[in-house]
Amino acid sequence: MTLNISYPEISAALKTYTGQELGFSYKNENTIQVEFTAEVNVPIIGSVRKNLPCEVTIISFSDDVVTFRLDAGNLANVAIKHFSGFLLPMLPIELTKVDETTFNLRLEDVEPLRPLLERLSISGVQFSSDSVSMEAQLK
Repeated sequence: MTLNISYPEISAALKTYTGQELGFSYKNENTIQVEFTAEVNVPIIGSVRKNLPCEVTIISFSDDVVTFRLDAGNLANVAIKHFSGFLLPMLPIELTKVDETTFNLRLEDVEPLRPLLERLSISGVQFSSDSVSMEAQLK
């Protein structure tokens, strides 16, 4: 069976922890673009707010662990540092940092998924045009 969690649902859930609404754009089955607002203090100019896009790419899925990479292109240093240093710690999940742009997420660490994971075994995760899809089987 396929379980789908829509991007608006994900954005609403994350907003309760980050205070920010995130935008999602589908790229392909392994990659979405997440857009968030960063506020940077620039000397003389002051505070500047900028919408920053960051691609999230699933590298692998094994044993209920999703390994993903964040890539913000030319803004990588600022965006990923901001995203991983500011937004990620606000989330009620534990991420294991593999390197500066790569993280592991254990699905059982995502509170809303725990009841499902007690009954289902997830065999794959991918993105679709309007949601995150997980292939699952009954245990």
